[in-house]
Amino acid sequence: MTHFKGAFFETRFLTISDYFNTAEHMSYSYLTHVPLKKVRSTDNQEVFSDQKMILFKKWFEREILLTNSIIYLPDFGGSYIEGAKILKIDEIKLKNNSKKIFHENIKNINNMTKRINSAEITDKINNFTKKALKIKDLCNKIIKLIPDSAVLSDNNMNEVNKLEKQLMNNPEYKEVADIISSSAQNVLLSIMENISLDMDQKKSGWKKTKLIYQSIYELTDFFTNSFKKLLKQNY
Repeated sequence: MTHFKGAFFETRFLTISDYFNTAEHMSYSYLTHVPLKKVRSTDNQEVFSDQKMILFKKWFEREILLTNSIIYLPDFGGSYIEGAKILKIDEIKLKNNSKKIFHENIKNINNMTKRINSAEITDKINNFTKKALKIKDLCNKIIKLIPDSAVLSDNNMNEVNKLEKQLMNNPEYKEVADIISSSAQNVLLSIMENISLDMDQKKSGWKKTKLIYQSIYELTDFFTNSFKKLLKQNY
């Protein structure tokens, strides 16, 4: 992301920039070198977005799935973020912007947070972990079918396709897999920026496929261990 200090892209651009190739120019090029795509807007129309912003949108959608809070999305005609509650412009109340009102609102939010059902959060985490472990098993099977040479037999290709269908055709698995895979920044960058991993494009494609499933496999451990630690600390 590019909008906070220490972010991956910001740090990378600042590190390799020079007088002739500024960080601002690299950021602009990064956001504009791929074609625009149409996505659903907050007013149920379509709006143009670039593929990098769509990736950021998916990150926000991942975070919404992990919270019990209501996330409001003002209806300005921009990209719709799945899971957010659209708020019409005339429903946005800005009658008083004093510090006192601000602190009262923060206090109310804190009081609401304290009323969150801990058992419900535990159930959600356990459910996520259970699905993540099944996804890990499917990813491991796919990884084993793709050799380092990236040359697959017809039987192995068919088996990979079957396993991918099991993963993607199951809405619950896909939802969790999307959350996990969106954290694999380096792999997603290589895919989206069309970086070749082999002179043979077919081999390059299979190598990228193996990389993304290896990343999901490893990240399932990160997510499940983090959630277990969270439960241990709070409950």
